[in-house]
Amino acid sequence: MVFIMPSLLYAQKSDTVIDQIIGIVGNKIILQSDLEAQYQQYLAQGHYKDESAKCDVLDQLLLTKLLIHYANIDSVTVSDAQVEGEIEKRIAYFTEQFNGSTEKLEEYYQKSVPEIKDEFRPLVKEQLLAQTMQQKIIGKASASPADVKAYFNSIPKDSLPYINSELEYGEIAFKIAVSDEEKNKVKARLEEIRTRLLKGEDFATLAILYSQDAGSAKNGGELGFVPRGQFVPEFEAIAYKLKKVKFHQS
Repeated sequence: MVFIMPSLLYAQKSDTVIDQIIGIVGNKIILQSDLEAQYQQYLAQGHYKDESAKCDVLDQLLLTKLLIHYANIDSVTVSDAQVEGEIEKRIAYFTEQFNGSTEKLEEYYQKSVPEIKDEFRPLVKEQLLAQTMQQKIIGKASASPADVKAYFNSIPKDSLPYINSELEYGEIAFKIAVSDEEKNKVKARLEEIRTRLLKGEDFATLAILYSQDAGSAKNGGELGFVPRGQFVPEFEAIAYKLKKVKFHQS
């Protein structure tokens, strides 16, 4: 049985709240301090502060307590060596998040490393116990692709969950060598267009007819105002060396 029920714990002869019960699972309680401790670990893993994330942390705590409840019923246990080994791994991981500085880790938690380990110990033991119980429950479970497809098809279309899509693609690029013959053809074509321009034909008209740049061709070859660095270096090297030309409208 799972309950969410705020219950305050007061210091004697004082109205100061020192902790509060925020959930009960079987004979296990979840304190506000448990939630805060788990949230601090969440932040130490590199996540940004987000109060809404506490809901996810609480959900995980409730699930953990539920698994522990059934672990006690089934006499599932974990050894002290497993707990200490996991604590050492976590301390090493958290220290790495602070660029390997134990001092910064202690400063963040406002506690020494031995004190941090003492605080982690009951939490880690419960988490390992929950993981062991969960593995016992699902260890022999299996689902074939056909089972997954049948289950998915059984869900009403208006109730299908939203699943983020992922796309992965690869590209194989080949740099094709241009023959001298092809280069000479292009040069000859450009010289022909240049000659027509020098003879007085309208630049915009020729750009619309012959430009291979679909973006500027419809604008008569006009590129608009473009800052340096937007074109290939070969083009910019010539473009920015051109002299200003004044056009006169008739």
